[in-house]
Amino acid sequence: KCIATCLHMMQGTPYVYQGEELGMTNYPFRSVKDFNDLESINAYYELTEKMGWNPSEIFPKIANKSRDNARTPMQWDDSANAGFTTGKPWLAVNPNYVKINAAEQVMREDSVFHYYKKLIGLRHTYEIIVYGHYDLLEAEDPDLYVYTRELNGQKLLVVC
Repeated sequence: KCIATCLHMMQGTPYVYQGEELGMTNYPFRSVKDFNDLESINAYYELTEKMGWNPSEIFPKIANKSRDNARTPMQWDDSANAGFTTGKPWLAVNPNYVKINAAEQVMREDSVFHYYKKLIGLRHTYEIIVYGHYDLLEAEDPDLYVYTRELNGQKLLVVC
């Protein structure tokens, strides 16, 4: 929710990628054999076999950035294959689909889904969010992302 707030309070058009509005998470890859993404597979072998990096150190980094994370089936509900298909999906369904899915998110008012709806509503209601001047604060603090938006004498402070 914090990252969504930082993004939606900024200038420009915020993009919501499939599943982001539900709080879907990266797939828990256990092995390079779990990847379908050639870029991830090639990077793993390039770094481990040609450059000599430790596989146990490099694998989590590649798994975290693999494009396959954004390609897993949409988690619609808690039924088989997350309600995505009655067939076999080309990528495995994240095992957390039983708890993180669209049906559950829509039912719960404090969910990530409803938070996104509120953020989008704020952008439609307050011109300062869409048109306000952006000013970065605390640029040197690695633990904070702080900025203001200003328009017509109004000021909005965003702290992430």
